[in-house]
Amino acid sequence: MFWLSKREWLVIFGVGSILWPIFVFLIYHQIFELSGFPSDTHQHIDFAKDMINDIRLLPHPFWHIGTAGIALIFNIDFEYSAWIVSVLILIFLTILVVVVVVRRLPSRSMYIHIPLIISIMIVAPMYIPGISHYIYMGVGSPSVWHNVTLWSVKPIGLLTLVIAVKAFTTNNKIFLHGILMLVLLISMIAKPSFMMIFLPAFTVWVFLKNYHQRLNLLSLLSMWIGALIVLMWQVLMVNEGDNQVIIDFLGVWSIITQDIGLSIVTALAFPLIYIIGNSKALQDDNILLISWGMVFSGLIIAMLFAEKGERYLDGNFMWGYILALFYLYLFSVISFVQYWEKISVTKRYFMLSVWIYQTVVGVVYLAKILNGESIV
Repeated sequence: MFWLSKREWLVIFGVGSILWPIFVFLIYHQIFELSGFPSDTHQHIDFAKDMINDIRLLPHPFWHIGTAGIALIFNIDFEYSAWIVSVLILIFLTILVVVVVVRRLPSRSMYIHIPLIISIMIVAPMYIPGISHYIYMGVGSPSVWHNVTLWSVKPIGLLTLVIAVKAFTTNNKIFLHGILMLVLLISMIAKPSFMMIFLPAFTVWVFLKNYHQRLNLLSLLSMWIGALIVLMWQVLMVNEGDNQVIIDFLGVWSIITQDIGLSIVTALAFPLIYIIGNSKALQDDNILLISWGMVFSGLIIAMLFAEKGERYLDGNFMWGYILALFYLYLFSVISFVQYWEKISVTKRYFMLSVWIYQTVVGVVYLAKILNGESIV
């Protein structure tokens, strides 16, 4: 990481000194102390073991290959390997968020960057006492603390977003297009949920913003063809026995939340308030516009699809929407800081109060999880 600036390194260490010990503690307890620290980690450790023992591929084996690889290379237990891989992934995500924030807000002090990035990493949906039933369940959240494959795809998706916009807005950068297709493929190996929300939103953006030059169209077509081939293979691997992908409008969502409309509004609270109060940001910020597109793609997928069988209530088609929330919050708050002086004082501080409140909700939610309280 020698190409990082001194300021970026300082912000990384400032943010890391607070967040990284939390990641180490949380993941350790999720793996080695089952009661009170619910997560999907043990299930995925078993998948990694089965992948090696039975020599069989998984639909999205990125985390599992890393876990199995470190376990075999260093001759350590899969549990310790899973701990190392998961922590490294969250550290990598933190570094990428730091780079994005610092480079998009170069005129701001590191004393703004550090608390801003920490809040981005832990912000939660709006919680309305007496009305909201859960913080996460049925609502979705930009910060999720129990799913290793979601953690795995978050940084890869962020790289894909940044590279995609750079490649399509810069003329004749064939190399960037090649890197983009490779990173998108890796994201599918980590978790196909990102591709399912990204490609539809990105395609609409390409034509909406008139970035449909010949090279861009060829690149876009190649991404679609490659992604659909990989996705069909993944679907065939998932469709075993009673586990089938089905169309089930609001079926799962209506079970896990009592009010879908309220859940969507509370999940989107800050970005929605910000864009209503400053719609000009959508015209100026390509990644913010694509992020909103990914949210809509994620909502459609979450509303329409489900898995028949024992995985029905897992709500696996919600993951794309949850991923989109992370990118939307990240680029919404960056845009908010960029426009800070241009927004009227009343709007500015109202938006800021909403962000602070949702950050407090995120702090309380994470603190309860770290305390071993199984809350949703």
